[in-house]
Amino acid sequence: MFLENNKYLPSNKNAISEVCDLLNYFCEIKNKYVITGQHTQTVKQEELKYIKRVTNKLPKLIGYELLGYSLNINKDSDSICLDEVKENLNTIEVALKDDRIITFTWHMFSPLYGLGKSFYAEKTEFDPRKILDNSTAEYNAFMNELKHMAILLTPFKEKNKPFLFRPFHESDGKWFWWGRYGADVAKELYIMTYKYFTFERGFNNIIWVWNAVNSYPGDEYVDIISVDVYTEPHEKTNYFNEINELINKTTKNKLVALAECGVIPDITLLEKANFPFIYYMLWSKEFILTEKYNTKEELKKMFNSKYSIKA
Repeated sequence: MFLENNKYLPSNKNAISEVCDLLNYFCEIKNKYVITGQHTQTVKQEELKYIKRVTNKLPKLIGYELLGYSLNINKDSDSICLDEVKENLNTIEVALKDDRIITFTWHMFSPLYGLGKSFYAEKTEFDPRKILDNSTAEYNAFMNELKHMAILLTPFKEKNKPFLFRPFHESDGKWFWWGRYGADVAKELYIMTYKYFTFERGFNNIIWVWNAVNSYPGDEYVDIISVDVYTEPHEKTNYFNEINELINKTTKNKLVALAECGVIPDITLLEKANFPFIYYMLWSKEFILTEKYNTKEELKKMFNSKYSIKA
């Protein structure tokens, strides 16, 4: 762990005190407790209402989706795509008022081409390798996306409000356009994004989350390493094997998170594993709003535990 005088050192040397405080808080609870997290798909935040109804509590970490802010959303896309975009609008405004720990996921539509949910590789011909050449249309379109998002997120910077940012997630897989040619390309896009937001735009309020096992970009660009894991419904697991693989293939110097999961970690098994990650974030919609993946009793077990941190 990068420590100085027992304080965690963020990757960005100019990080604001609020970022440092949050990272140090993560260090304090590390191996002792787990922060409860929930992704919310829309501004209605049905997931949070469900958790409150079932447990009478709320998660400490809230996930927000940025897909609806992508520039290249084809208006001729199918209604399923456009309805999701519409439902996603104004999530930034809602997140700005949220005083809990917030994390942003960005299913960026391909900066060029594509029809429908073009963050999926199968929905676009966009070649992310061409972004690495600054003379291409792909590079210009990508940088326009970053500039657009930076403008939208500026109120967080102005208010000194920290947030976790996890761009180009799941880049080990080929299902998103940024992972189409492997995690090495996604790593370069991540570094470009880090440098743009940090050095060109002065975002010193971001906690940077890397979300892949392969092609680690380096400790100088990362605050938290993470992995997404989807198991069989109701599987009792502490995700210890997946977390160990993540650490062994990336770095031992950073905080660790289960950035997405479909099944709530078993709190009893987490205790035995000395809480190998600082937070988990359960995915949205059917993963929480039905009992297909997690029963109400499993949800209550997590939120009633003295070892889980709630809002």
